[in-house]
Amino acid sequence: MMPGTVMYVYLGSLVNVGAAHRLRTTGEWVLYGVGLLATIAVTIFVTRVARKALQKKITSAETFRNPQSL
Repeated sequence: MMPGTVMYVYLGSLVNVGAAHRLRTTGEWVLYGVGLLATIAVTIFVTRVARKALQKKITSAETFRNPQSL
């Protein structure tokens, strides 16, 4: 849940940045873009790691309950 929450908070902060009355420099927009891409990449990575760990745990629990399925 945390990576998704962080991503949505970051997206919300970008909306706030875009609504501000101050003009942003190109460098600031590049940093916002890099931050967004990094947030998305970490979210995808953590989701995949968690999914693999959960699948491994489920598989080992099923094997423990039914050892004859090997």
